[in-house]
Amino acid sequence: MNYKWKYVLAILVFFSLSQIFQSCKKEKNNDEEKVKIEIKQTEYLLAAVKKDKLWGYVDTSGNFKIKPQFEDAENFNDGLAQVKQKNKCGYIDVDGNFIIKPQFQAVGIFSEGIAFVKQDGKWGFIDKQGNFLIKPQYDLVTEFYKGLALVVKDNKIGFIDKQGNIIIKPIYDSAERFNEGFALVKKNGKYGYIDYKGNLINKLHVEDGYHFQEGLACIIQDDKYGFIDKNGIIIKPQFDYADYFFEGLAKIRIKEKAGFINKYGKFVAEPQFESAGHFSEGLASVQVKGKWGFVDKYGKIVIVPQFEQVDEFEEGLARVNLNDKWGYIDKHGNFVIVPQFETVSSFHNGYAPILDNNKWGFINKFGKKVIDTQFETENIETIQFVPQYPTEVIRSTSTIYMVVKKPIRFVIVPQFKKIDDY
Repeated sequence: MNYKWKYVLAILVFFSLSQIFQSCKKEKNNDEEKVKIEIKQTEYLLAAVKKDKLWGYVDTSGNFKIKPQFEDAENFNDGLAQVKQKNKCGYIDVDGNFIIKPQFQAVGIFSEGIAFVKQDGKWGFIDKQGNFLIKPQYDLVTEFYKGLALVVKDNKIGFIDKQGNIIIKPIYDSAERFNEGFALVKKNGKYGYIDYKGNLINKLHVEDGYHFQEGLACIIQDDKYGFIDKNGIIIKPQFDYADYFFEGLAKIRIKEKAGFINKYGKFVAEPQFESAGHFSEGLASVQVKGKWGFVDKYGKIVIVPQFEQVDEFEEGLARVNLNDKWGYIDKHGNFVIVPQFETVSSFHNGYAPILDNNKWGFINKFGKKVIDTQFETENIETIQFVPQYPTEVIRSTSTIYMVVKKPIRFVIVPQFKKIDDY
């Protein structure tokens, strides 16, 4: 039998049946109950790229899996990608087939199985078959997140559910989407945080604020920054600047110096740095005498400031700039890839885009060019390989089923009640 794609699906981890029985609510004597479990092993990675003024998609070998043919294209999300053709937008699958033909003025990503689209100047929502779930009627919308979407109508902002029911009436002048159960809203010139019912936290009004992250939200009162939890203020406004909490610590600034505090408002690093980034993978960037290095969560410098520019650690590496060239270091400050590129971005799924002579390509973590610099320059920060998950597993109490979204060759036919790792 011939297949379009030759690959072997490796199932690395299955939960044991006993684990599933413990974690899933079952009805008595119901042998047909099925529980979906996503396989985490990716089949392949795809990146949207532009060549000769048209967009297509390449795999990690640099081969076009979907040839350049679109006026614009975005990375895959939830199994589909937004593309533009003949000035209309639609969606394709990982084989390049149109699942929803280009027909909209603009489109958004699929989130929770729903995407926002613009038609005749108004925004609505569709499912993955292109059917309208909520007809175009709003001036602006956001994607669904935990069952709610922000909508704008007649210059007022509210929230709807997936059936289009108004959950929180459009009465706000400004709003952000819900995060960790709360949304920052503005009404009558004052900001506050509301829950899913539209209730204001402790009737607290602030001058401005950020969304909740790691259980806390930064607020601004009398031009000073502090933090609240869901019960109210826990770190009184006292800083000249503050950022979100990352890995339990937040960057703050007093006068001209930056430092870090914990969630009790205690300093783990006194304000002493000219500037600082946020914590990622246990380290944060700091600037001393115009040069950048890194500190640990105790505020101790572990990588001596020596670089012109740096970024946070991702996948164990951080991009750094030295003598106007970019490279990558590990967490000990050793060069894994010596500075040699005009521009680079962070690693995602083992690959990073790099720019040379106004063309970009990809390198792996050994610094080897896996795809030569050949693509046209766009926003390099958004260029990355995105994993595609073509299959899912369904378990029942009596057997194992495999649902395949693409043709696949089974090495061992599904037949067992339980499996373990090799």
